[in-house]
Amino acid sequence: MEEFEKKNRQEEDNLNYIFDGEEGGRPHVKPDEVYQQDVYQPIHLKPPRISRFSKAFISAMLAVVMFASGFLLAWYAVPSEEEKLARFIKDVVDKYFYDVDGSGYSFIEGIGVGMVKSLDEYSTFYSGESLQGLYHEREGRFNDTGMVFKVNGGECMVLKVYGGSPAYEAGIKAGDVLEKVNDFETAAKSLAEIREEIFRIQKSGQELVYTFKRYFGEQTQTRTVTNLKSAEYTPVFSYYYDSGDIIALPQDAAYITLDEFSYGADGQFKQNLEKFKQGGKKDLILDLRTNPGGSLNILQSIASYLITDGTAGENVLLAVAEYKDKSTQKYFTTGNYYSQYFGQDSRIVVLTNGDSASATEVLICAMKDYGTIHKLVGEPTYGKAVMQAYFEYQRKYGIYVTVALLYSPVKNQTYNRTADKDYGFMPDEVVAYQKAGELIYDPQFMKAVQVLGSQEPVEV
Repeated sequence: MEEFEKKNRQEEDNLNYIFDGEEGGRPHVKPDEVYQQDVYQPIHLKPPRISRFSKAFISAMLAVVMFASGFLLAWYAVPSEEEKLARFIKDVVDKYFYDVDGSGYSFIEGIGVGMVKSLDEYSTFYSGESLQGLYHEREGRFNDTGMVFKVNGGECMVLKVYGGSPAYEAGIKAGDVLEKVNDFETAAKSLAEIREEIFRIQKSGQELVYTFKRYFGEQTQTRTVTNLKSAEYTPVFSYYYDSGDIIALPQDAAYITLDEFSYGADGQFKQNLEKFKQGGKKDLILDLRTNPGGSLNILQSIASYLITDGTAGENVLLAVAEYKDKSTQKYFTTGNYYSQYFGQDSRIVVLTNGDSASATEVLICAMKDYGTIHKLVGEPTYGKAVMQAYFEYQRKYGIYVTVALLYSPVKNQTYNRTADKDYGFMPDEVVAYQKAGELIYDPQFMKAVQVLGSQEPVEV
């Protein structure tokens, strides 16, 4: 899971194992302070008498220790094949590589990215700006325009817009299609090509002009957005809507979005559930589309409102992790609050797509096990039933590494994608996505409305 974290922090020399971003373990002290605390104050006493036998025994033991130490030093002094290869490449590059375009290179970056990328598709290496960006995101601060793109059917579609971002304030919505950046047409272009062109325009000093197309069923509307620049903002991950906002919703139902399990999402989600409760709502459409996952701590908090076990007491079993050594660990919610917001006749319909992954699937799996999902609607989920932990070296480099396989809390099943099944969960109602800037033209949303028994889906 992208930030599926384990509450613990250990320190071993300069290698820090940070699972939740919180300071823990022994307090940090400067090297000179450690030395001062450990200073040995000699006390001048008459040394004890040592017998000949004791001297011989001690000499023999010292010889054994010295032999063993020499053997171990020789053992560790021999470089591994990986170290030999890295040294060989570095020697060749240092002596012969001609940086013709002057772009520069970083062995640390290359080694880190290459080694971690070779593990699996989920593990990630961080350094420099990417590490600082990670720190900010873990603190609930983003610094970008707030748009996430995906090439879909030859079109560059806005997959997500973070609440509170410059793109959100500019009125850009998920489902909008980016047609042009200045005079550069994006049709049939890769994301890498589009990104490169945006960087080129920025570097030239020109103002970026984005042209978007929004779908309203068969109709489209084109608009341009200028002066859209990256800025620091606190993202909003969850929004609340009812029939006063979306006329298609039944009077006793509400629609809540949840974009990520990241810092602040649990508080935002709880506030929206309070609106749900105060409005006297019974049924809920929970939109988990394009939710890639996030923090275990945030997931444990949010799951407290969406799963329930009458025999569990204050905490409900959420997932079971199996580690490399086949040991297991159980993870629980931080509460058991479902009955405070939902009744026995309440129905929760969950919207999913192929970008619903990781912590999102943990939540879906637990809701299925405890029977609090009425129906899944949309497209199959990604299929990422693994946990990842964050490891950091000297606050210079960090890696997220897959550390465990996850199992469901009650049925003890996993949902990882396999060679025979390239998805996680198959919806009860499979509905293909259709680009739409407004929810009433979104066939997945309207199918969820129909499941709750209100209106027929809008023909689009």
